[in-house]
Amino acid sequence: MLVWLKNRSVFSILLCLLIIAATYIFIVAASKQPTHLLLKRLAVPVTQVALETDTDATRQITLPASLSPLPPGSQVVVHASLTVGKAQSLLVKTVFSQLKVYINGVQSADIGQTGTYLEMMNDPPTLLSIIDLPQEGGTVELRMEYVSPTQRSTLSLPRLYAGDRLSIFARFFVAEGFSFLFSTLLLIIGVFMTLFSLPIVGRTSSGKAFFWLGLFALSSGAWGFGECDLTAFIIPYPTLLYHMTYLGLFFMTFSFLRFGLLVLEPHTRWPLLAMLYIHAFTILTAILLQITGKVDFIRSLYWFHIIVPVGFLLFAGVVLWEHFHHHNVAAHRFAPAILLLSIAVVIEVLNYWFRFISYFTLFFQLGVLAFVIALGVAISRLIQESFKANADHAILTMEMKQANQLLLLYKRQYESITHNDLEVRRQRHDLRHQLTVIRDLNRHAETEKLHRYIDGLIEAIPGNPELQLCENTAINAVASHYVFMARNVGIITDVLFQIPADTGVMQEIDLCIIIGNLLENAVEACIRASMETRKIKLHATMKNDHLRITCENSYPGVNMASNGKLMSSKHSGEGVGIRSVQAVVEKYGGITRFEAGDDLFLSLVFVRMNASQI
Repeated sequence: MLVWLKNRSVFSILLCLLIIAATYIFIVAASKQPTHLLLKRLAVPVTQVALETDTDATRQITLPASLSPLPPGSQVVVHASLTVGKAQSLLVKTVFSQLKVYINGVQSADIGQTGTYLEMMNDPPTLLSIIDLPQEGGTVELRMEYVSPTQRSTLSLPRLYAGDRLSIFARFFVAEGFSFLFSTLLLIIGVFMTLFSLPIVGRTSSGKAFFWLGLFALSSGAWGFGECDLTAFIIPYPTLLYHMTYLGLFFMTFSFLRFGLLVLEPHTRWPLLAMLYIHAFTILTAILLQITGKVDFIRSLYWFHIIVPVGFLLFAGVVLWEHFHHHNVAAHRFAPAILLLSIAVVIEVLNYWFRFISYFTLFFQLGVLAFVIALGVAISRLIQESFKANADHAILTMEMKQANQLLLLYKRQYESITHNDLEVRRQRHDLRHQLTVIRDLNRHAETEKLHRYIDGLIEAIPGNPELQLCENTAINAVASHYVFMARNVGIITDVLFQIPADTGVMQEIDLCIIIGNLLENAVEACIRASMETRKIKLHATMKNDHLRITCENSYPGVNMASNGKLMSSKHSGEGVGIRSVQAVVEKYGGITRFEAGDDLFLSLVFVRMNASQI
């Protein structure tokens, strides 16, 4: 546990590698023995077909195939003869093309025709359709008439699958199950991160970074989710999936770069800013071209095939530059996530050449997942540190407030002493004249005038409104201030201070912070309580160089406990005054205890003031 706490980045790397290994084992097992894991019978692929075009003679091809270059709107006919069982179906897939399917000479499907998709789209989206075959089975003659898309010069001819609906689904689950689950998981992670960050977006830069990281995961998940054939099989909304696919891909790098700028805070910002503006302009242009029907997303994709990898490579370069040249702490934290993504890319390239498994992009997808998890751990730590920094700042602000207040009280006390001293000097100067008057009145036995004159002199003697609560001048000034404040609003006070003038190793300002916060919180709590119950009892006593402070005060009875912490009644979050008291007491190795009852709040502070014991 201690190793994990000290090395969370290492732990996140190991966790992600374990996820990759476990998923790899599952995929290999599922692909090699699907009969044990899923169903004993899968849909049969139709791969051998005859191809007929306007320019070429009929020839045999193997599906899947791509025909290029083709002029827009070219007609391509595919013939196939297959033997099927009873009550079976045929799964066909089109890629931005129109298709008419004839079974035994009878038209059975008209797929992707104009009017079945949005008018702003020049070509239909990718479509999956299940066509029922003759119930009696036997030999079936297929004729499939494709019309090539207008936005690309290539016509894709995917495989056909024949079988019952359950076996078709099983085939797609074996082939696309991981991509579907991976994309779904990324979507969930993205939604969670985005929603989690919304309450803290405006409070810390880490919250904004977490928001953009969530959008990156959400965009990556949307891209994979819309691209997955299993998704199209389960969710029959091709236009929705079309927009999810391309908008997810388009926004993925943009959100990633925005996230990187916030977290890295690089010394050289212009490379990332330039790429960010390029992406923003490109995304806006692609959306406007699609809305106006000028250029479909599929055509804009060719440009994104360039700038998306360039954006990731640029970000990796900036991270390495910041880490080695500027010793950027944030770049150092990025290292585990970048390492995971880099390893995944290298393994993916090796898999392309050596075919470790038959599923391409598997390791890249796992690398992205591990990347998001590792970054999530890093950003969570940043958020925690940010909140801690904010809490420390609040405590520092409170301490500065207490110090300024103490200086103000000292100033008022000095002004009071100065004023009284001047008054005493004036009266001393007048004393000789006053004694002369008293002597004359006494000599003439004018008793009544003498009494009135002496009473006037007594009334003219200045009083000292300051309370003398303890020997320590600083504590006395702070305590007197709040005791006067309490009594002015009708709060019954019972205070006892046995604090010596010499506070030992404890600085007077720290002791003033403790006393001041306890009394300030007590006064504010009493003001919110009913008039007849307002009371404060604070005793600070010394025993064997240990200071024990107990404070009981009236309390409005509002529950302020949350996760073991006492929350402020004046603002959201933990009470700053209480946290400030705890910080000072912890500094000297003491203990604190706070309890909130129905109508009484109890504060207990126990701190050692002897230098030899600290």
